[in-house]
Amino acid sequence: MNTFSYLYKIGFIRLTKKKVEKWNRIQNIDKLIFALENGLYDIRILAAKYLGNLKDRNAIPVLRKSLNDKVKPVSLQSAESLRRLTNNADIEIEIREKLKYWEEEEEKERNRIISNEIHVDMPKWKKRDWVAIVKEMLKKPMRW
Repeated sequence: MNTFSYLYKIGFIRLTKKKVEKWNRIQNIDKLIFALENGLYDIRILAAKYLGNLKDRNAIPVLRKSLNDKVKPVSLQSAESLRRLTNNADIEIEIREKLKYWEEEEEKERNRIISNEIHVDMPKWKKRDWVAIVKEMLKKPMRW
C-alpha cells in the first residue's frame, strides 16, 4: 500500500471531482486508476471517462474490472472507455454481455412497475388509509 492510498484509508485525503479533473489535466494515470477503484460513484464515472480520453493502455485491466460495477452509469462509462482504448474481440464480447445485462435489468424494472409490484414493497405507513383514520379520530370527542 503506497502513501497515497494509506492517507485515503485513514480519511486524511478525500477524492473530489476537482482532484480528479486536476489529475486528468496533468495526466496522472495512477491516481485516476486509484479514483476509479476507490471513489464514490460520481468520481468513478469521471475517472473512467478520463482514463478513456487519455488512451493509456495500462488502464484496460482496471476498466475491465469496473465494467462489472454495481452502479449502471459507472459500468456504461467503463464500457465506452474500453471501446476507445482497444479493439480486442474478447473485451468487445464482455462489453456486449454487460450491455445486455443492463438492458435485461431495465426490462425487469419496467415490468415490475407495470405489474404494480412496487406497491407491495411500499412501507407500512404508506399503505394505511389515512383519510379513514382521521375521520375516525374526528368522531371521538376532544379532551381539553
